[in-house]
Amino acid sequence: MNDSILVGQKTLLKDYPKLNCRIEGLSEHSPKIFFINRNLNFSKKHLLLYPRSTVVFHSSKDSKKISKYKKYFFLEKIEDNFLVFLNKAKTLENIYENAKFIFNYKKIEFNDLISENEKKTIQLFLQKIDKVSDSNVEKIKAIIDEVIVEEKIKFKDFGQPIRIVLTGTKFAPSITDIIQSLGIDEVKRRISLYL
Repeated sequence: MNDSILVGQKTLLKDYPKLNCRIEGLSEHSPKIFFINRNLNFSKKHLLLYPRSTVVFHSSKDSKKISKYKKYFFLEKIEDNFLVFLNKAKTLENIYENAKFIFNYKKIEFNDLISENEKKTIQLFLQKIDKVSDSNVEKIKAIIDEVIVEEKIKFKDFGQPIRIVLTGTKFAPSITDIIQSLGIDEVKRRISLYL
């Protein structure tokens, strides 16, 4: 028996899946329902088919839709960049694996992974983002470009060490996706742990 089920927008709009347990006497064991529905596209049938406890992950900025659908579902606004973690996920476990650096972070010892020069580059990046109050992609990209030019390095020489500091692993989404997902204050906090 599954505790929850995650359904993407295409399946939701094409199939109208019932997503409940229809075995006599076991209906109370129906899974918790999670939808990924970026733009909050629903038909009237959807509004009647799913329970109020259904969680809908969306990135809509349409205040009319948000106001309308929050009467029917629990809406969970996520930033567009967070959808990176949902895109290829088929299960909630996949989402967690894709984004676990957000939820499960601990400082690692990386003396063998990051050189002194790379630490200086990270220090420079921290100094520059210290003046920034949000995770605006264009601002972040401009700062990254400044650091790369000032340090006379290639992007990979910046990207690899900062990815390790921010996620604890060499394998994670793009630097801008990581920064937007964490938020600028958490980025500053994580970098500060190492400097």
